[in-house]
Amino acid sequence: MRVDTFDYEVRPESVAQRPLEARDAARLLVLPGSGDLTHAFVRDLPSLLPAGALVVLNDTRVVPARLVGRKAVSGGKAEVLLLRRLPGGSPETQRWQAMGRASKGLAEGCSIDCGRRRGL
Repeated sequence: MRVDTFDYEVRPESVAQRPLEARDAARLLVLPGSGDLTHAFVRDLPSLLPAGALVVLNDTRVVPARLVGRKAVSGGKAEVLLLRRLPGGSPETQRWQAMGRASKGLAEGCSIDCGRRRGL
């Protein structure tokens, strides 16, 4: 899988920093089975769903899993996305399955210094 296909630029002003006070006023992008994309609001959702539709809600919390650091040998910038914690280890030696990228690539066994983070 080429993870670079998931990269895209989003202007910072386009990303909500806090939820709207009126939560049903949040914008909703509608992709119909045929036709053009349309814009709606969360309050419009009941009228957009067919009768008997199953709605699944996700109330999970986001883990701060994006780490930015520097390669230990060269000092080049690197970014790591933690995917899932691997079994075993102690709090000091946790192991994770992760994806990483750097301007000049990451070699197998490369060490990245992301500073000390707690709570993961």
